[in-house]
This record gives sequence, C-alpha cells and structure tokens, in this order.
Amino acid sequence: MPVDIIVFGAIAVFVLLRLYGVLGQPMGHDDRHDRSHSNKPKDSRDTSFDLGGNVIELTPRELKQSDPKEDEFAKEDQSLSADVRAGVQAIRAEERSFRMKHFLEGASAAFDMVMESFNKGDRETLRNLLSASLYQEFTKEMDERSKQESYTETTLVSVVEVLPTDVTLEQRKARISVRFITEQIHVLRNRDGSTLKDSASAIEQVEDVWVFERDVRSQNPNWSIVGI
Repeated sequence: MPVDIIVFGAIAVFVLLRLYGVLGQPMGHDDRHDRSHSNKPKDSRDTSFDLGGNVIELTPRELKQSDPKEDEFAKEDQSLSADVRAGVQAIRAEERSFRMKHFLEGASAAFDMVMESFNKGDRETLRNLLSASLYQEFTKEMDERSKQESYTETTLVSVVEVLPTDVTLEQRKARISVRFITEQIHVLRNRDGSTLKDSASAIEQVEDVWVFERDVRSQNPNWSIVGI
C-alpha cells in the first residue's frame, strides 16, 4: 500500500477522534470510575504498561507522582483569567482530564458546523449540536426562510479569536461561555439558492458569544450549545 495513503488515513482518523473528543466527543475518561474505587485500602495497587507491554503495578502515590498532567494543565491555564481558571478547576475536580485547549478546538469546529448546517438546512446536525429549545428556534427560522422570496446567507471566512469568558459548575452542570471573533461574508440569495447580483458584502468582523453546557457526571460526553 502506498505510504501517502497510510499517512492520510492516519490523519483522517486523528481529525475524527479530535472532533468526537470535545464537543463532545469525549473530554476524557469517566472519573466516576475513579471515585468508585476511592475506598480501596492505602496499599492497593493499580496497573499501567511500559513501552514493551509489560504490566507494572503502581500504588496510588506512585500514580500521582508519575502523572505529569497536573503541571501540564496548570501551565495551560495560566493564560486564562482568574475567574475562568477557577471554573476550569471546578470542572476538573469532576473530570480530571478536562482541558480548555481541547474544548475550544471542539467549540470552534461546532461554530463552523452550526453555521454551515443552518445554511444548508441540515436539521439532523443541528439537532445533535443544539439544546432542544435552541433547536426549535433554528427550525422556526429555517421554516420562515423557506417562505421568503430571498434570504441572507452567512459564510464563515476565518476565526480570529476564541476566548472563554465565563466558566461555571453548578451541581452537575458545567457551563462555558465562549466569545468568537470571526470574519464573515453575507450574501443575499433567491429562494432557489441563486445569488442576487452584487449582493455579497465585504468581509466583516463579527463578535458572538455562545454558551455550551454539559452534565459532567453523565455518560454522554457531548456538550450542547444552549445559548447564542
């Protein structure tokens, strides 16, 4: 098999796993499993693997000492505001592998997918990404659009900035507000989808704040968009 096919296949798998990994799309392993074993005796041991596939028994203290994630996450969080960092730490107390970096990557992908799906009238994708109430708002607007002689279509040109502005955890609900600064073009189209002559706007910079929510104790790893 040609090497380039293998390489591109590996890249495709990585991209799909990353998109599934945030927006949920798993943010990490289920820490409820860890909590279910929290009452083990102090001398209980866990297992890991070396590069040769051999089982290595580790005590909880050894696991903590050998895990560099805490320091790595702390360095990433330094760029966040104090309030946002406190919210991230609260979420991580329930889901230790949560990373804001990975979440924002998934949020950006979701932003693009929602805009594209709305333009195409792809209700199934919107249903998977949006909360029930927000999905109803989108479908109502799409229904009204189909009755109009012309409508405005928004095309995403680029994402300039993605910044978490508020992160909270109330009981089981994690909620993250994200500010998107993007470059967009607006085009006026006829009902049949054809573009009205000279209707395309210049590239405009637009600011949006979207709100994502997830039950951190749920087996469902998906984040839902609950506010736009």
